Amino acid sequence: LSSWLRLMDNSDLISRAQRVLRLNDTGEFTKPSPHQYPHQWNWDSAFIALGLSHFDLPRALAEVPPALWSPPERSRLAKGLTEYRAVQRVNRATDEFLRIGEAVVREAGGYLRANLGQGAETSYKGAVDLVTPFDVGAQEILVGRLSAAFPTHGFLAEEGLARRGSSDCRWIIDPLDGTTNYAHAFPVFSVSVALECGGRPVLGWVYDPMREELFRAEAGRGAFLNGAPVRVSEVADLGKSLLATGFPYDLRTSPVNNLSHWDKFIVRAQAIRRCGSAALDLAYVACGRFDGFWELKLKPWDMAAGALLVAEAGGRVNALDGGSFALDSPGIVASNGLIQDAMLRVLGLDGNERG
Repeated sequence: LSSWLRLMDNSDLISRAQRVLRLNDTGEFTKPSPHQYPHQWNWDSAFIALGLSHFDLPRALAEVPPALWSPPERSRLAKGLTEYRAVQRVNRATDEFLRIGEAVVREAGGYLRANLGQGAETSYKGAVDLVTPFDVGAQEILVGRLSAAFPTHGFLAEEGLARRGSSDCRWIIDPLDGTTNYAHAFPVFSVSVALECGGRPVLGWVYDPMREELFRAEAGRGAFLNGAPVRVSEVADLGKSLLATGFPYDLRTSPVNNLSHWDKFIVRAQAIRRCGSAALDLAYVACGRFDGFWELKLKPWDMAAGALLVAEAGGRVNALDGGSFALDSPGIVASNGLIQDAMLRVLGLDGNERG
């Protein structure tokens, strides 16, 4: 209720409504006795009528004595209720996205965990860029389940899928982030799934099935690890920071390979880790295990969920040049925010290696 009450500019009317409207244990509005508010019962009755009619605008306005509402007030009320309904529709849809998205991410992660170390034949997309049958299998689970649940949605996934939908929602999927680790039975990898609607990130999951850790981000609602809220670290000194990074697949052939940045950070940070899953690195920034992360030449599916996690956990995310981050940015730098400027200064020492 308060979300749309704030849309109305009559503060006295708002305060009276907020004093009177109460929610009982069933989540419905209760109605106080007239003697509790004898001098403003008519006004309160108007708001009570709105509450008891479940925001049914025609019914609510019919129950409110017309003399109590001037045309401008009725217009503001109509606008507020319309916007409230829109928010409620989005919230209901988001709850469905959350329920199905989490189940599907867990299913794909369970599939990967069950097949770790099976020694299936790998193929190469480049000199060192691996793909296993399990990348494909996990993607089939994710895309199959999500497209069945949301047939109007589009998809962008690592293993060769770019499909438009009839709605403005799109799932961005990395079915196995850390394929090289996985192919060597090194148990550090993740499933990364994000949902954007209208070009804006809405939800993101990064799932580590080996540790049963599910990171979740909800735009405007925060970041969570197995349901508990998480926040970025409070380390403010780059020299005391634990950083993470990775290297591009064309490391052997391209001079833009992150080695120069590594050289500069390794003598300025407390330490650097190279885990092999950018999505998991970003999730670790979000929960405070890492203080900062940078990497070049990543793809949207590598960053979509993790970037939202960091932002919702109170951190800061930029493109490598310090500009605004976008999924098509050639690289990313993310941190707790306190060391972001220091990281950007180090990255700026070599302008030729920004992706």
